[in-house]
Amino acid sequence: MRKFKYRIESFLKYLNHERDRAVGEKNKAELRKANLKNHQIDIQSQVMGAFSKNASFGKGFQQIAYIHDNNIFIERLKAQLSELDYELEVADREIQRKHHDLVELQKRVCTIELHKEIEQNKYKKERKKKEQKQLDELNNSHRSRHHAKSV
Repeated sequence: MRKFKYRIESFLKYLNHERDRAVGEKNKAELRKANLKNHQIDIQSQVMGAFSKNASFGKGFQQIAYIHDNNIFIERLKAQLSELDYELEVADREIQRKHHDLVELQKRVCTIELHKEIEQNKYKKERKKKEQKQLDELNNSHRSRHHAKSV
């Protein structure tokens, strides 16, 4: 008897490949978000450093120019932080979308794997029936020959 062959095995392999690709894309999106978070933390520490520099400057004419320059630097850093906040929101939405896509692919894969398992069980039952039928026929033919010799 021939071996079990699932008729849509290639589709199942394709879905598994797509699921693996989706996992990789989600991981890349999470890595991008982590990098953005690290960059945000770096900028926040630069802002805090600039504020502490302002506090350490005196009231002299030259120091006021430094404070002014430092304040401009702080404003630019704050603008970068607001851009980073927007990018982080975009990254969050992207991660959620990729997670949703991954869950949908996983559902499809599980459904098809379940179908494959059901088909495989049907095949095993049919195979057992056929084997049992062959054994019964073999036993019957053996008995009938044995019975014919003894009569």
